[in-house]
Amino acid sequence: MKIRIILFCIPVLCCLMNVAEARERLYLEQISVSENLPHIDVSAITGDDEGFLWVGTYSGLCRYDGIRMDVFNVTNSILKSSRIRSLYSDGDGMLYIGTETGGLSLYDTREDRFVRTIPVPLNNVNGLFAHDGKVCICTDAGISLLDIADGQYNMDSHWLASGVMGGCSMPGKGMVLCTPSGLSFLEEPGLGGG
Repeated sequence: MKIRIILFCIPVLCCLMNVAEARERLYLEQISVSENLPHIDVSAITGDDEGFLWVGTYSGLCRYDGIRMDVFNVTNSILKSSRIRSLYSDGDGMLYIGTETGGLSLYDTREDRFVRTIPVPLNNVNGLFAHDGKVCICTDAGISLLDIADGQYNMDSHWLASGVMGGCSMPGKGMVLCTPSGLSFLEEPGLGGG
């Protein structure tokens, strides 16, 4: 019996030692209002291809380069709301900024400038993700698909029975949407099933 207990304890002790060693190697640096973060509540975060970290807060959008924090809000930009809810960087230099009451704003990270603000249904953007070459905008009214081609911004909005909080793409199949009543699967047209 003692041999079994010892044989059982050796792997457990090895696991605990590995966990303790991993804890020692972790380093956490906190960025807060003392480093110019405009609000303690961070609602969204993404990186861009220029190396900046973009942070959404309830008092503005922040661009962080590891040293300096630049803050954009309704007083110094085209943002219609300083309450940032969601961010998405497309990898081609465009940052999509979803706000609580001001629709969707676009920022060209390569040109370092705001491009435009686009109204969306109910102007409340809860989440953003890419699907089939379009940006999916999750709103309290449903989902809108934004297609940008040849300098034209075309939006196709789909009103659903409940709001959409977020989602993800399932290429070739459709998308999964997070709603207050659970997960919803929106199938690609032409694949059958409704």
